[in-house]
Amino acid sequence: MGYENKLRNSETILQAILESTTDGILVLDYDLSILHINNRFKQLWNVPEEVLFEKDGSQIAKYVKPQLSEPEAFITSILTIIDTLEESRNEIFFKNGKVFEQNFNPLIIGNNLCGMVWSYRDITSRVILQKELARSQKLYRRLIEHLPDAIFVYKENKIFLVNEAAAKLLRKNKVDILGKSGGTLAKIHPDNKTNDMERVKKLHNAETSVEFMEQKLILDDGTEIDTETGGFSFKNDDQFFVTAIVRDITERKKLHQLEKSILEKTEQLKAALEYNSLKTQFFSTISHELKTPLNIIFGAVQLLEKLDMPFHLKKYLKIMKQNCYRLIRLINNLIDINKIEVGFYKLQLKNYDIVKIIEDITLSVVDYTNSKGIELIFDTNVEEKVIACDAEKLERVILNLLSNAIKFTEPGGKIQVNLYDNSDKIIISIKDTGSGIPNEMLDKIFETFRQVDSSFRRKAEGSGIGLSLAKSLVEMHNGKLSAKSEYGKGSEFIIELPSEQMSTVDTISIENMPNSNSKIETVNIEFSDIYS
Repeated sequence: MGYENKLRNSETILQAILESTTDGILVLDYDLSILHINNRFKQLWNVPEEVLFEKDGSQIAKYVKPQLSEPEAFITSILTIIDTLEESRNEIFFKNGKVFEQNFNPLIIGNNLCGMVWSYRDITSRVILQKELARSQKLYRRLIEHLPDAIFVYKENKIFLVNEAAAKLLRKNKVDILGKSGGTLAKIHPDNKTNDMERVKKLHNAETSVEFMEQKLILDDGTEIDTETGGFSFKNDDQFFVTAIVRDITERKKLHQLEKSILEKTEQLKAALEYNSLKTQFFSTISHELKTPLNIIFGAVQLLEKLDMPFHLKKYLKIMKQNCYRLIRLINNLIDINKIEVGFYKLQLKNYDIVKIIEDITLSVVDYTNSKGIELIFDTNVEEKVIACDAEKLERVILNLLSNAIKFTEPGGKIQVNLYDNSDKIIISIKDTGSGIPNEMLDKIFETFRQVDSSFRRKAEGSGIGLSLAKSLVEMHNGKLSAKSEYGKGSEFIIELPSEQMSTVDTISIENMPNSNSKIETVNIEFSDIYS
């Protein structure tokens, strides 16, 4: 009787244990008959009593099968387990989203196989949490991967994680970076090394962070990169991690340097403009101040010329008059070049016969060139060509170029003035057999106050304004003035003017062109710095 009580007590205890567990328990024999089933199993599977009444495990399988996401796979799995009788663990997925963990163990009593124990646990929350965790990890990895800054995560001083920006910064593949020790892929510039070591030590000693600081990195190939580097350290699951964030600021530094350079250039330009404005104002003032006393002197010289004076005094008057002309030329050029620079100089464009203008100017100085022993020839491929121009300004340009040709051409030399009609443009060439211009000076002779070296100036003086003014006057006609020269053999100045006309009403007759007295006066002024 005592033995039966003990057995009943053991069964009661076993029954209580099975009912108290949070897992659903199903015990079957080899015929799939139900030996035991706890309430938790009934709750989990929601099996009605009429299904359990027959004590047949296969009926339970038939009942739950429609609830599963993959019912056929479930049945196949059960049959395989029963066939092998090996311990197993599986996950069962329901159509409504639930997930059960299934564990199978053979029931062995006294080394005898007596049946099968199936246990089930609802792990839906855990699976959902795992999925969310996996989704979060994937999201974080994508965020890190797409960050523009290079990210290096170190574990035990080995690179544990990097993003694409880090690979791009080091110019390597990510597989070649992972697992490497810190400092082996790039070196800190010596100027930043001491400070960097202190920051790294701080990160390894405790969970903390360091602020961004500019420093240079030296890559394997020797390339130096300007960066901003910061970082932080943290613990996770008793493991210590150090994260370095490196921002490539090379382009930003270049942009900053460019902005600084632009600012400096802007200040220099501002200073240059102020200087140029003062220079322009000075030249304008001094030119006008010089003109008043010069006119008085020139007028006195002209009055003295009318008197009956000894020859030797007339010689001095001639020198005085020539120097007056020279000063007039200099002052006029200074005034005009300043007017052009400030935009106050205007052309009086009208229709003229350009052939007649150039021919008359050339012929007006033939006697002068003959007196110097220089042959002057004019030639053209067209008898008449009317274009819009300012005859007075072109006269100054041609006389200036002729004056330069005469200055540097020795007696016995030749000057050729040629005019060509090229349909859409007129080309005027003034070519001499003089000393020529050195190649290195050809690009500079049109600059204001620029002169060919003094060793090439024999009989003449000059201010260095004439060619600059001539070029400006030609360009105001939408033309072009250029020079060609072979040192020791002569020079050629070429004027290109557009072949355009004003309305026919503005066509100028020959009678309205500058008279001969005016030409003589202009010649005297333009040739004033040529001495016999």
